[in-house]
Amino acid sequence: MNDELRFQCGEILHHYGEVHQQEKAIEEMAELITAIKHGDRENYVEELADVQVMIEQLFQALSFEEQQKFIVTIHSKISRQLVRIHDEASSDIRYANEFTKEFWERKVNEPPTDKCVDEAGWADFGKKAIKK
Repeated sequence: MNDELRFQCGEILHHYGEVHQQEKAIEEMAELITAIKHGDRENYVEELADVQVMIEQLFQALSFEEQQKFIVTIHSKISRQLVRIHDEASSDIRYANEFTKEFWERKVNEPPTDKCVDEAGWADFGKKAIKK
């Protein structure tokens, strides 16, 4: 949101007051939830914009210290989620590697029991792997 839009949001907040705009924010968030639940993409965009405008007004109603805490909290939450994503990806890779290793160990040491596996030639592959 650019500075002009922020200034205009401040004007709206000043005109209606914080308590009124908090109630309006609740209404706008409910409308966004409804749009999301119904998969109404066109309405979703409009309601998302409404919520963004309300969030800017609520942000401006905060004290300087609260605004700083808000910004720090956002950075913290984003960083924490990125760490979780990285950990999940690493976990997925570890799981895939362990699963693949376990799969091939079983294929080398056990005869195929599934017709599709037989037809795919896994039995021959297992015999070759044992010889190595």
